[in-house]
Amino acid sequence: MRTLRNFLGRKLNDIRLKQKLILLYSVCGLLPALILSVILLIGTHDRLLSLTNSQIYSDNQANRSTLSAVTNMAHAVSKILSSDERLSYLISTEFETEEDVFTAYREFSLPDDFTHNYAEIADIKVYIDNPSLVASNRYQLIDVSTRGASWYQALEKSNSDSCWVYDSSLSHDAHLHLIKEVIVPQTKQYAILIISVSDNYLSSINTNRQQTTYISLENGPIFFSTTKERIGQTLVLDII
Repeated sequence: MRTLRNFLGRKLNDIRLKQKLILLYSVCGLLPALILSVILLIGTHDRLLSLTNSQIYSDNQANRSTLSAVTNMAHAVSKILSSDERLSYLISTEFETEEDVFTAYREFSLPDDFTHNYAEIADIKVYIDNPSLVASNRYQLIDVSTRGASWYQALEKSNSDSCWVYDSSLSHDAHLHLIKEVIVPQTKQYAILIISVSDNYLSSINTNRQQTTYISLENGPIFFSTTKERIGQTLVLDII
């Protein structure tokens, strides 16, 4: 009987010793490894977050720079077009035949030149207050429906000779447009230039971006996005 008690006592001592060794191993081995793993995970997370934020900031600055260059170029193009005497001729001349009209269109070749040579420009349309003209793909007459258009109303409300508008109906490859009014002082007749910024050009710049891109002017609708369904929506940002 005493031998059995001694045997059981030794076994219990062995079990307690194993438990102590396991506990000691856990405290001295596993716990530091766990703490080190957590530290490494946090450090990796912080580095990845920092890299992502840096990339987003870099993409943001690139898009800002591109948008600034494109809008400045559109304004420069509008000034060149509006100061051309051939446009003034189209606005103020009473044409007798359609042949004369289309001859004048061909002679005012700058809109074609700009759209063909500048990838940033999707299209240039010219609306003219001259009933003797003939409507074409590029040239349109200003009438009641024109004056009721949202972009026309935006120009009137801007109290300026130019403004930027979002519109999905003016071009198949653009949602952002510069609207520029051109007045001939002698006759008070006028034209409106619409210079459309190319979506394809903006898309080519954002092709390799990993993050979703939204571009809008001030607080206006999104006119370009790598997520097409967001175009036309208002971008709401929570500022903390």
